[in-house]
Amino acid sequence: GVAGDDLLEVLLTIDAPWGDRMAALSQVSALVSKCCTAQLSLDAAFLHRLENALAAQLSDPRSQVVKLACTVTTAVARTVPERFTADAVLRTLIKLSYVTIKAMSEPSIECLDALVQILPPATLLPSLSETQSDTHFQARARGCSLLAAVLVHNKGAPATLRGYEAVAHGMLVCCLNDTNPECRNKGREGYTLAKQMWPQTAAKILNEINEKIRGQLEGGAA
Repeated sequence: GVAGDDLLEVLLTIDAPWGDRMAALSQVSALVSKCCTAQLSLDAAFLHRLENALAAQLSDPRSQVVKLACTVTTAVARTVPERFTADAVLRTLIKLSYVTIKAMSEPSIECLDALVQILPPATLLPSLSETQSDTHFQARARGCSLLAAVLVHNKGAPATLRGYEAVAHGMLVCCLNDTNPECRNKGREGYTLAKQMWPQTAAKILNEINEKIRGQLEGGAA
């Protein structure tokens, strides 16, 4: 409705006062929740603009705005998990997860962890796979860590991961071959899970990683 569009307009206006934007964030969250309680359908264009608005607020230099945007992002995802596209939001949150300001990185990591529990793998994995080519090792490590979390969360319902073996395969090879030890450690966690779920994929991964890491994985070393 008009009220929702007006709120998004505030959130998408970069130079709008931050107090106004924080008020609009809270109102948007309440509006989405109210629509779902009343079983009113939120239109796709509104949800797309809302995602861009949330990504814009997550990019704000003030930690109070980022923290509230994280809370609202989690709430919106929980309300419309099958319809929240999350691309822009996930990219922004991954960048925020390794900033040195803890008041911004901590809520971002919490938000990412919550989204892994809420959103379907089809929404999460394409964005996570983008981290493979990131020049920041922290982003690559976060991508591998979140991949492992997605595998853990969905291992009881393997059908939800159908069709994503190739994405997991590509990410794990990148993590295990990474020059950064943190990425390799996260890759090992993911590989252990992949081995349980997709033995053939795990066998292919072994053929594509360097000999030393392969020896450690085959020997069961950490």
